[in-house]
Amino acid sequence: MIKFYLLKDRELELRDDTYVKKVITDIWDNLPLLIMGDVIFMVFCVPWFIFFLAGLNMLSLWCIVLINPAFAGLMYLAGKIAKGKACNIKDLFFGIYRFFRRALIIGLLTVFLLFVTIWTFKLIEANPEQRWLIIPWVFQLSCLIFMGVLHVHIFPIMTLYDADLKTVFISSIALAVKYKLHTIGMVSLIILMALLIRLIWIGLIIVVPGVLAVFMSNLTLLLMRKYQHK
Repeated sequence: MIKFYLLKDRELELRDDTYVKKVITDIWDNLPLLIMGDVIFMVFCVPWFIFFLAGLNMLSLWCIVLINPAFAGLMYLAGKIAKGKACNIKDLFFGIYRFFRRALIIGLLTVFLLFVTIWTFKLIEANPEQRWLIIPWVFQLSCLIFMGVLHVHIFPIMTLYDADLKTVFISSIALAVKYKLHTIGMVSLIILMALLIRLIWIGLIIVVPGVLAVFMSNLTLLLMRKYQHK
């Protein structure tokens, strides 16, 4: 695990009983900045939308790799907000530059797991008599789901602490395992936000990524403090 550095300013207010209030305050005080960050993030998502709408699902999956650096930039901006540091839209671009390689590797690993899982599933469909293929498929699917859950902590740890990938994964696993309810709660919030976008209003997509980034950054700061003080 990485060392926890006591940060000044508003991070000192972050506790279990103030978490929600602090996150809402962070979002409200920085809403215009977060919306600008979301718009820039959505620009990076355009290739994914184009390929997805065109029915080119495999190509759209590869676009996830390109979206990751943009999300890292948004997370870096959200992290500065969570710490109570002065920030502006330039921080998003700095985050993209600073974490580009690491975010790209995370994206490649995620897409690789996704491709392998889909490929094995297609093998099962084409060869229903080969029931033994179900075992590796279940294992691959489990790894993919676990990787998805780890994303709750992967990007915040990387952008908050400028951690290398080894530290990022070790710390993310440690937090996910030790604080299961917090992690499941954040995953549930992400799913809920996705459903709101899908079922209520697509325009929420201009707000949701930045809001989730602030939630995730504050949660990771809180859990890292709790973990290091144990």
